[in-house]
Amino acid sequence: MKGFLQSDPALVEKFVRGTLKGLRYARENKAGTIPILLRYMKIKEDLAGQYYDQVRPIMTSDGTVSVDMQKNTSTKRSKS
Repeated sequence: MKGFLQSDPALVEKFVRGTLKGLRYARENKAGTIPILLRYMKIKEDLAGQYYDQVRPIMTSDGTVSVDMQKNTSTKRSKS
């Protein structure tokens, strides 16, 4: 990965910008995000809505989920 970053930093920057743009879109646009969840997760619409409603409150202002929250969720799942 380090070599790729050095060999094409402009592409890496575009990828990061695009990823953050998509995450912010998902955070702010439930109606537009549900069809994307349906397509990529292959779940029913009501489950996609429930999933969005569960994930949305833990998203940061840029649409990401904090590392602490990811660890917390991981720990809870491993105990189940």
